[in-house]
Formats: sequence, C-alpha cells, structure tokens
Amino acid sequence: MTHTEDVLEKIRDDLAQTRIHAARTDERTEQIQQDLADLKENRIAPLEDRVAANEKRSRRNTAILGGLGTIGSLVTTKLLGLIHLKP
Repeated sequence: MTHTEDVLEKIRDDLAQTRIHAARTDERTEQIQQDLADLKENRIAPLEDRVAANEKRSRRNTAILGGLGTIGSLVTTKLLGLIHLKP
C-alpha cells in the first residue's frame, strides 16, 4: 500500500467514525426533544394550572382578610368610642 492509499484509508475511517458519532448525537438530540416535550406536557402545564389556581385563591384570601381587618378596626374604634357612627 502506498502512502496515498494509507492516507485515503485513514480519511475513510475518520469519516465513518464521524458518521457514527453524528448518528449517536442525532439519537441523543431526538431523545432530549422527546423528554422536553414530555416535561412540558406532563409536568409544566399542570403546574402552571395549579399556580394560576393558587394565585386566584391567594388574591381572594387577601381580599377577605383585608375586609375583616377593616371591619375589626371599625368595630374596635366604635367600641372604644373613638368614632361615632350614625345608626
């Protein structure tokens, strides 16, 4: 075998190894994309729904507590005689 043939054979082997590596990379990329789609569908979307429900509940509870605090303040000041409310 001549030097040129050796170099060409080495190039051919390197190309084969590169193709194998590229195929493995494509498989890993496809698997990662499938895993990402699964995460979005099965974990992130349901979590976003729960977050929205929690935010709504939190706003409602804040309004209720604010109203109760206001009523409590008015009743306390009325009982202490600090304000006079018309009947």
